Amino acid sequence: MRKYIALIGIIIILPLNIFAQESLKEVIETLPTSINYPYRLYKDFSSHDNNEHYGLYYIPANLIDDIDGYLYQDMSHLHARELSLYNDYQVQAYMKYKPIPSPNSPNLIKIRAIRADDFRLILISCNDNGDILDFIEIAECEFIESEQIYVIPKQFCLEYGKLTIYQLTPTRTAPWVYPMIKSTDVINAQRKDIVYTIDATTGKFVKSSQTEYYPQDYPISYWGANGTEIWNGTETKIGTITY
Repeated sequence: MRKYIALIGIIIILPLNIFAQESLKEVIETLPTSINYPYRLYKDFSSHDNNEHYGLYYIPANLIDDIDGYLYQDMSHLHARELSLYNDYQVQAYMKYKPIPSPNSPNLIKIRAIRADDFRLILISCNDNGDILDFIEIAECEFIESEQIYVIPKQFCLEYGKLTIYQLTPTRTAPWVYPMIKSTDVINAQRKDIVYTIDATTGKFVKSSQTEYYPQDYPISYWGANGTEIWNGTETKIGTITY
């Protein structure tokens, strides 16, 4: 029940300009442009999206079939779930961004793919005609109904020309499918901070560096909506790889 309350709480604070769109091009033309950077996803829903809700625009999931990618149903990203499985729901677009402050640069649109008990955030880059240039999963959240807990193993920070993804990846080699998780679990995982530059011409996300930390045990409370933001962790750094 808590998951529905949380989602409803997010929706009711939005302006009431909710539209059904027929094409991604229409979404692009309608969405406002965010000018507030850095832009982070916080675990705490009361700080959700920096409270920058300009609008909520619905587009059917099949309009982004060009993504043709996978989302995952386990914390280690070993067990894929096709995006098409979200087609019974609707993808929500909130606003658009620019990799550089120029009207001629590609559009960056954050979309939310929702199923009954989880959501995945995907950042897509596209031109003004709605042609998708690139995409990347930037965050995920799973609600474990049997335990009434949230698990948020991936967050992000978007800046001009730069995207940083913060994630905790379990070290176990077998898929840890979300419904298996219990509130009493302690999960050994490794933190990774992955930085992408965003090409202002092609719209491509180019991996530029990855910082890794020594694995450690995390109680399940660390992963939840009231847990520590991943970027504020105190893990010991192993080193940074530059690409």
